[in-house]
Amino acid sequence: HGSPFKEFGSTGLKRYDGAVFEEYDRKWKDLNTMIALVKEMLDHPIIAAMMFAIEMSFRRAEFNVLPAGESQADKDAARFLEENMNDMSHSWDDHVTQFATTLHYGFSLFEIVYKRRLGAFKDPESKYDDGLIGWRKFAFRSQDTMSPGREWIFDEHGGIQGFVQNAPPMYQDVAIPIDKSILYRTTINKNNPQGRSVLRPVYMPWFYATNLAEV
Repeated sequence: HGSPFKEFGSTGLKRYDGAVFEEYDRKWKDLNTMIALVKEMLDHPIIAAMMFAIEMSFRRAEFNVLPAGESQADKDAARFLEENMNDMSHSWDDHVTQFATTLHYGFSLFEIVYKRRLGAFKDPESKYDDGLIGWRKFAFRSQDTMSPGREWIFDEHGGIQGFVQNAPPMYQDVAIPIDKSILYRTTINKNNPQGRSVLRPVYMPWFYATNLAEV
């Protein structure tokens, strides 16, 4: 019967050599082709206005940290978390704005970079000088910088182990482990790291409207 601790099955995600092939439409099947298509769709005035309204609603949201309990340890943990949210090299609003690209492409990626909190006169600087480890930044890793055809690192069961970036100006593959990353996605169906773009169902009406306008 095998060991109860061994994993036998997989997620069933259609993938090959780090690339995902869940889509049936060829314009959406390849990640690079999909990203180029979405960029074009985002220039449509109605889609652009809709996405702007959604992004602004995100930015207006308030983010607060509440202690998990009444103990002093819980209160200290909440305070430490809130300090780190407001002690990065970018604002929390900037992170929220970059997160909004999750809707465009179905996913967004950030690399977590840490720092030791050594005060305002050290590099990297911090508002605190207690020597604790905090967040330096959530570095955005743009969807269009993924290494073509080998974007993701999977284990044998379909678990996500990381992603591969191939970005300018060096254009060299850099593997970033998942435990040092933040992955946002619109859906987790089959544990697909690419989620699903909210613009996918809009493609057909956009296509006909665009071509009718050209005619």
